[in-house]
Amino acid sequence: MISDIHIDYGSTCVRGRNIWNELVAYTQVWATGSHKAKRIEFERDVKIKGKFIPKDKYGFFPIPGKSEWILIKDKSWNMHLEDDYDQEFDIPQNQGKT
Repeated sequence: MISDIHIDYGSTCVRGRNIWNELVAYTQVWATGSHKAKRIEFERDVKIKGKFIPKDKYGFFPIPGKSEWILIKDKSWNMHLEDDYDQEFDIPQNQGKT
């Protein structure tokens, strides 16, 4: 089944800066871009890499690492930046039906 996916994203300006592990620290939550936390919205329930994701809007925050990144889905999608992030609103990795 096909689903529309909407991602609201604003790009970070590099401006000659070293981003990884300087401007954006490894192993810390990052708001992915500038000015507002990023949002992803699924029109229908979806499965990504075997993980069920119910249709809804989610904030998303990566935790960058040298070789692997973690992507957090969050119930709260209308946030400023990572300073508004609260782990209490994280969505479990395999929430809902399978």
